[in-house]
Amino acid sequence: MCVSVYIPAYNAQGSIEKSVRSILSQSCPIDEIMVIDDGSTDRTAQIAAGLGVKVIRHSRNRGIAASRNTALKAVKSEFAASIDADCVAESRWLEKCLRHFNDPGIAGVGGAMAESGRSLPDRWRAVNLRQNNWKGADSAVPFLAGCNTVYRRRALLDAGLFDERFRSHHEDSDMGRRLREKGAVLRYLPHAMVTHIKEDTLYSVMRSCWGFRHKAAPQTLAAFTGDILADCRHYVSIVLRDVRNRELRLLPIDLAYLFFQAYFSMKYFARQGRIK
Repeated sequence: MCVSVYIPAYNAQGSIEKSVRSILSQSCPIDEIMVIDDGSTDRTAQIAAGLGVKVIRHSRNRGIAASRNTALKAVKSEFAASIDADCVAESRWLEKCLRHFNDPGIAGVGGAMAESGRSLPDRWRAVNLRQNNWKGADSAVPFLAGCNTVYRRRALLDAGLFDERFRSHHEDSDMGRRLREKGAVLRYLPHAMVTHIKEDTLYSVMRSCWGFRHKAAPQTLAAFTGDILADCRHYVSIVLRDVRNRELRLLPIDLAYLFFQAYFSMKYFARQGRIK
């Protein structure tokens, strides 16, 4: 099978080398490896180039969906695989994914993500922002989390590529919806693993949480109010889950949740410059 692997990256100088090396160490042949540098202001591109992989640079930060589309337009292989720039893949990750494409009805395959962080914000992320929630082995799922995927390139092209309005999250679930509307099957493999090596702070994990929960900034007062009410309901569910699972050390971060979610919603709402 002809496969290309790409890694979308933005200011990832602390993790990009480990990420690239994990792809260089895969157990099956790879036609090309490329890093899509999305307007980084650090040494991400230089580090990647020093490892001998192809680097495509955006002149400005355009977001995760645009980075994926840049890669797909450059890829020549039948299959396009990717992992995030803050993830490392176990050595047989790609091999495990590719073997499932013997079924022509499968458009994409994705694996699970383990967390490696040790700080309290990292633990909160592992418990409350899990990206491998699908149950069952080798199961068909609504979408594949973007942290590690292999797609038939033609399926993504036929679906119209990723929606570039999604700058940081939700491009994966949107693509999954469109592929399923065309009758495609997406398969989840819990034994095809990557490890998340991101190190979060309280601010960064709260910012990530807002991004996961909100597809766009609220543009009306009603939408802003709705966001806050939804965050309140989610807050209650988080606290109850952490108490039920005896994750009591996470309660201080739980307490900060409502403040930060309101802050991020207000910040983006204010950026609109008007109330509709």
